[in-house]
Amino acid sequence: MVDDRALAVLLQHARQTGTKVVMVGDELQLRAVGVGGSFARIHDIVGGLALTENRRQRDLIERAALQDWRDGARTTALAGWAALM
Repeated sequence: MVDDRALAVLLQHARQTGTKVVMVGDELQLRAVGVGGSFARIHDIVGGLALTENRRQRDLIERAALQDWRDGARTTALAGWAALM
């Protein structure tokens, strides 16, 4: 995770040195502390790829809650996680 100011410095240096920058991440993940949002915007502009299968959460309720969260159904997701408590 990198904020936009640090990313700008990195990209400027990469341009000066001819270094290729490959950005990998999740555009829906929480942003870094500081000014943010460029990764999600770049991902949108270039048509970045997205993983479609969750392999981390093994519990079906957790998987469903995480998918709800990513789909914007925050209340449903929180209710799903609360059910695990």
